[in-house]
Amino acid sequence: MNTFLVESPYDTINKQIKERGLEKFRHTRISADKYLEGMLDYMFFKENTTEYKNEKLDEILKELDKYELITPEDFVFYRANSKEDKGILTNTKLGQTGEDISIKIKENGSVFYVWDVFTINLNYGGNNSWTILSFKEEDKKYAEKFLSLLQAFHSILYKITKTIKVWGGTDFTITEQNRVAWKNYVLTDHIEKALKDDVEFFLGNEKHYNEKKLPYKRGYLLTGPAGNGKSSVARVLLSMYNFSGYVFNFGETDLKNSDLLEAFDSARKNTPALFLMEDIDRLFDEKAKTNITLECLLNCLDGINVNSGVVVMATANNPEKLDPAIRRRPGRFDAVVLFDNPTEEYRLKYLQKMFSDSTVSQETMQKVAANTDGFSMAFMKMVYETSAVISLQRKSIDKKFVINNEDLLAGLVQTRSYYTESETVSERKTGFRG
Repeated sequence: MNTFLVESPYDTINKQIKERGLEKFRHTRISADKYLEGMLDYMFFKENTTEYKNEKLDEILKELDKYELITPEDFVFYRANSKEDKGILTNTKLGQTGEDISIKIKENGSVFYVWDVFTINLNYGGNNSWTILSFKEEDKKYAEKFLSLLQAFHSILYKITKTIKVWGGTDFTITEQNRVAWKNYVLTDHIEKALKDDVEFFLGNEKHYNEKKLPYKRGYLLTGPAGNGKSSVARVLLSMYNFSGYVFNFGETDLKNSDLLEAFDSARKNTPALFLMEDIDRLFDEKAKTNITLECLLNCLDGINVNSGVVVMATANNPEKLDPAIRRRPGRFDAVVLFDNPTEEYRLKYLQKMFSDSTVSQETMQKVAANTDGFSMAFMKMVYETSAVISLQRKSIDKKFVINNEDLLAGLVQTRSYYTESETVSERKTGFRG
């Protein structure tokens, strides 16, 4: 690592080094592309996706845990959604107002710094922005290690993308930017226990299954009214755990037995795999036209080809329509998990989560929770989104975007005008991400 004390024409840097009391530190210019992107990834990951399971990342995270990132109280951070707009570290610029990121070495309590500074190029004109790493000579090995960890973290994280193959729909990709976790959702305790704990035990105990001569597979039937997050939970499992992903949509009439056979075959070849069967109850709806037969489905679930390493998850809004061979046959689904419309308690929890950064009072949220009986989580989400739109419209008048009590009550009134006892397909797919 080359170190330097910058000379003219970059007096701005020397001035800030002196103002910070860092004259006895060594300083080096670092690559923002290589290292700050890694820091952005790491900060976002720690804030949003710490539950994600990956062996390589776990090793790097264990090493990064030997350092503590210290940021100013008013530090602003976001991760942009496109490669062109990669995100920023502060709402001003690091270093412009002395707002450094401090990295504390837990082993010895020492601190080094990453900061930005604007310079003026006297030869070519215009502004430059330099990213500076400042460290004590005795901490050089720690600073170098930290940078190498960030670079490795960034490199590995962007390789961990998975494309979910969809039959009867469009394939989609899960990346660092759109990955979700359990904490992003408002779930009842029984759902987390039935799915989260069980799946984690399954993934961590293949040896136990084999020793006890148990079939290494699991099956879950998710039932309940539309709009309460059955499909959203599948996305959490695909985001957080090392599953390959396959989705088969029984609501699409163009699919045939051969498609179902192909889908299951793909899952068996890429274990551990999560195989999601959307709207399986449509197979038994007399009004629905389908080319899939019950015999083919049963053969896929427990025929000659064993689904070892495959977790099968099926959703059904109307489980009473399912053939008894699906609902009651042992071994096809290990657990039936009900996603019912939320109780008043969970409607309030959802509102508290979504309006945590607003001026909406607890009393107003309780009032709305009490007056939304029968709402699915999709409709609760609509209440929130409508309230936010109303607040944005009001912003054009009073220049403030803060959702208040009146916005929430108005959002409830507008949502009620759309509310019906029967939810649509689009509402079903909305989920209830917080």
